[in-house]
Amino acid sequence: MNINLPAMSKSDDSTTSKSTCWQDALRKVLRNASLLLMTIVIPAMVFSLSAQTNPVVTTDKLDYMPGETAFASGTGWTDGETIILNVHEEPVYHDDIVTNTSADAFGAFTDVAIYDFEEHDLGSSYTLTATGQTSGLVAITYFTDGPPPSLDKLEQWGNGQLAPAPITPWGWVTGQIGESKAHYTECMTIPYRIEASNLVSGTVYSITFGWDTKKGEKHAIDYLTTFDFDRNHDLFGHAIEPIDELVGTGLAGSGLTPVYEAIPAPIATPTTSSFPGVSTQPTDAFNALNPDDRRIKMYGASFTSIEYASQNVADGDATASYLKVTFTAEGSDVVILWGGHISAQTVWGEGFAATNINGSPYHMYTVNCEGPDLIASSDDDIGGCGNKEVQLAATAVEEAPDCGIDEITNVCGSNSNILTYNSITNDDGTYTYQWVLDPGTTDASIISASTSASVDVIPGFSAGTYTLSVTIFKNVGGGTIETTCSTSTSVLALPACDIIGEDSTCPSSEGLVYSGPEGMDTYAWTISGNGSISGPSDAKNVSINAS
Repeated sequence: MNINLPAMSKSDDSTTSKSTCWQDALRKVLRNASLLLMTIVIPAMVFSLSAQTNPVVTTDKLDYMPGETAFASGTGWTDGETIILNVHEEPVYHDDIVTNTSADAFGAFTDVAIYDFEEHDLGSSYTLTATGQTSGLVAITYFTDGPPPSLDKLEQWGNGQLAPAPITPWGWVTGQIGESKAHYTECMTIPYRIEASNLVSGTVYSITFGWDTKKGEKHAIDYLTTFDFDRNHDLFGHAIEPIDELVGTGLAGSGLTPVYEAIPAPIATPTTSSFPGVSTQPTDAFNALNPDDRRIKMYGASFTSIEYASQNVADGDATASYLKVTFTAEGSDVVILWGGHISAQTVWGEGFAATNINGSPYHMYTVNCEGPDLIASSDDDIGGCGNKEVQLAATAVEEAPDCGIDEITNVCGSNSNILTYNSITNDDGTYTYQWVLDPGTTDASIISASTSASVDVIPGFSAGTYTLSVTIFKNVGGGTIETTCSTSTSVLALPACDIIGEDSTCPSSEGLVYSGPEGMDTYAWTISGNGSISGPSDAKNVSINAS
């Protein structure tokens, strides 16, 4: 007869092996078979240790309170092996707590009590190390007895009210700010920062934040930059306000070294503008930045990844984009800094940029703050995420004056030829002007008032190129925002004038030919006294009849 013995196993913590089970069964068959002629077929049985090299140990919570008990679970261990669970506390109040358990047939253990929390444990951090006694494999996790992870604040930088000099103090602000706390213009960056606390060192978290890319068909924050990207602040005529990155955070004075990670390039934002090149914006503008100007800066953690969760998603009459920053905490506090670029008419076209939006179109807000499971809206999320938003009012973003000058490209040297240059701008009647002339190698000079919308210049006789500049000032909030533009004019040297012909002649002589210098572009002959021009007067040669 043929006897097939099924494979057998135990799932409890018994030390009886699988081989003992089938050997007992075989002895029983042999006893009962007596003198029968038997053919016994025993299925091949292969027993192997779990070959995983990445065991995992976890606790049922990341943070506990006094009076609670921590339970540990694990997977990826060797079938039936003993696992030592060692809990180490910082600061140290007592010796490490050691618990032994065993893996089941699947290399797992579940809900093993490892630590009972007492009042003095509040504020402590714990490291759980699991070591397999057969495999030698090790897994580590962390937990705390204290406040749960929290997103403490999302802030934007208020660089002070614009006046003859910015009114201090400037600093980090939550909520909404307007012209009483900040002054910005198109193409500048609004600095932002997030602080999270009570994190568990060695644990991976992620924070997703969003911003308005458009309000209607007008562009708001069109892409992200580094937090201290400086462009166009010089239009306000004073030095940029220094940014203290960590002031007011748990990392102030920590001396930590920051880390950086590149921001991915954004995709093109749909627009109804027909401005040249707009179909590939803001991608082109972002890629044109120096690489150091398109990074996120972080203290207290290392970057795992940065990626867009989604881009240009419709949100009522606005569109929004979302960036997910994933990191591994290296302590209890993390500070992340970045910037939002204020869109400009030079990129999107007149009427399609940030200064064309009313209200508070510059929104930055948190969306998801995920804990170690990296699943949104789960029990281990960082708390306080959903109610963080900052806004910058449109009144804090000033539009710089348009600036242009009517061009005069070339002129002949002269001390009597007065050239009038007109500014090209959108003056609302409040603008002021300052003209400056750099003569270069010429002897050109301004001969009129230099503080009007136009200016008069005499080019002089010396050949060369002079540059004329105008700075246009717009009065805003007790201060000014200014724009400077320039134009260049070449002064052409006068040719040497030499006439070849008769010095004297008899009355009534006709057909006397006189020649001007070679190589001139144009000629213009005139005559005075007792004679007249016969024929053309605009050629190199001219014919004269004497009276």
